[in-house]
Amino acid sequence: MMSLFLWAPPLLLLCLICCPTVWSLRSVAHDSMRWNERNAIAPSKPKPFWLRLRTESESLDHLRRKHAREPQRAGPQRNYEEIYNSKVDGIEISENDIIVNRSTTFHTNMTFEARNFLINARYHWPTSVIPVIIDPEAPYNRKERALIMSALSQYHLFTCIRFTPRTTEEDYVFITHDVQRGCSSNVGRQGGRQNMYLRIPGCVTLIGTAIHEMLHNLGFFHEHSRPDRDASIKVVWKDITPGYENNFDAYSPAIIDTLGQPYDYDSVMQYSAIAFSKDQLSYTIYPYFADTKRLGQRLKFSETDIKKVNVAYKCSEHSASAKTLNRDTFNNPESVGSAVPNPGIVNIAGVCSGDGPIDAAVMDSNGDIYIFKKGYYWVFNETSPAKFTAKSPTGRWVAKPVHMFLPKTLDTIVLIDRNFYFFSNNTVSVLTSLNDDAVIDTVPTKRIFQPIDFTVRGFFTLENQLFISNGTAAFLYNPVNDAVLNTLVFPREFGFPANHDIVFGIGRGRLIMIKNGFIFLTKPGLLAVEQGFPRTFQSVFC
Repeated sequence: MMSLFLWAPPLLLLCLICCPTVWSLRSVAHDSMRWNERNAIAPSKPKPFWLRLRTESESLDHLRRKHAREPQRAGPQRNYEEIYNSKVDGIEISENDIIVNRSTTFHTNMTFEARNFLINARYHWPTSVIPVIIDPEAPYNRKERALIMSALSQYHLFTCIRFTPRTTEEDYVFITHDVQRGCSSNVGRQGGRQNMYLRIPGCVTLIGTAIHEMLHNLGFFHEHSRPDRDASIKVVWKDITPGYENNFDAYSPAIIDTLGQPYDYDSVMQYSAIAFSKDQLSYTIYPYFADTKRLGQRLKFSETDIKKVNVAYKCSEHSASAKTLNRDTFNNPESVGSAVPNPGIVNIAGVCSGDGPIDAAVMDSNGDIYIFKKGYYWVFNETSPAKFTAKSPTGRWVAKPVHMFLPKTLDTIVLIDRNFYFFSNNTVSVLTSLNDDAVIDTVPTKRIFQPIDFTVRGFFTLENQLFISNGTAAFLYNPVNDAVLNTLVFPREFGFPANHDIVFGIGRGRLIMIKNGFIFLTKPGLLAVEQGFPRTFQSVFC
């Protein structure tokens, strides 16, 4: 028995050396413990004090972080421009959505201005008017083209940047589609045609993606390139896909000045938390503040984004804090052109001679256009023998009074689910039919449409989405959660009036606007006003 105890240790050692299965199990157990340690599932054995002291003293990250909070998870959310693009025709992609031409080296040959904005005048747009073309051959559908136009309109709404259709200008932005180039742009003006790529699918899904790429064209870089970014975010280098580490480079204070603005987690130029993640799950960027729920939003400008554009392009008359629903924000003249007459549109006796503007207009599902004025309404239908007629309950062609309980003056009217909504002085009256004997209810506008705190000038639908207009801009309305989402403005450079009295849809993605007795007919998708417009009301309807 004693000899058995003496031989046991050598036999056990021999088994461990000769049996690969045992070693394999030991390796798996060791790797599992390492994985558990990394993911905080199982406690690891503490390192000796001397080893911890040496490791911490050699860690620059520890010295930088010893007084900071623990990072908070902020995702996952991955943006399409963070998906790896290819090198095509000798053109490289830096930071994955910045086009680097052969003659351009961002880190050495260029100099930079404060606000993440290029200082070299060669890369400045000389004015705030930027010629642009949306590639007519690109396979964008009507909804996608409308989204691109809406993104450009955000600049018109919040800044002095004005995108205008390119005619003969030498330098311009050409918005197009390329499967291999994804969502990518140049930084600053390059001279001649410069392409801005918005790939289908992915790059024309969220309005903020197009805003982001256009900011590159204006000369702006990513938010995480700031020199002070390490005080606000942590870049997890070990979890970045190998070969893509350069996408997280930060510039020195000699290159970028933050202008005293704090780090902007909400910037449309901020990467997502899992950008270039090696497994699309591990976080490559951590924010250092608990109230930051996500990074990389692509829904809209942040207030800091707006401030930077306005400072860089000297937009002194615009402010990020201005009430954007107020017409005074735009500083545009009221009239269209110079000395525009107001011939009037409708009167009680005859619809084609008038004594002032109409109150409201709406088109029903049958294609009939209802025109309202002074307690009466007329109905227009292109197929009727009389081009513009007024209906009454008896079938005679006379002006019919609107229901006695409805307001006699209207801001606008909309037909939703066969109900008529009459808007007047911040109230709305609901009627199931113009022939009904009673109004369902008259209540404050905000009781039915909670986000609306402005005078409504019209409703219209595009791609089954409901928009509400205040005369200068239209707001996408979500009736499910009572929320105002994207904003669509009507730039004067595309033929729209500075503001409108009435707007309503006529189907096929087209709108009719009325301003001072003139009709503006839009092209499908709100790209621009049709040639030959504006025209007088009489020339269109009479």
